[in-house]
Amino acid sequence: NGYRDSLYDNEFFELHLDFSGEEAHAIETCRAIDQTMKSEADAEKVRSGFDQAITDTGLFLSAIRAMLS
Repeated sequence: NGYRDSLYDNEFFELHLDFSGEEAHAIETCRAIDQTMKSEADAEKVRSGFDQAITDTGLFLSAIRAMLS
């Protein structure tokens, strides 16, 4: 898998996967991505998009935390 292992140490990523069914959803998403990638360029687009989604989620949750504090 081409995803950075450090994402699993990210509290926001862990929080997302803790919800019922999310881990299965993540596995199926990765399987679908693997089936559609045809080149290294496709793989880089997936990695970049995934990293950006994790960053965006972290920023969103941090903003919610700040608003509630």
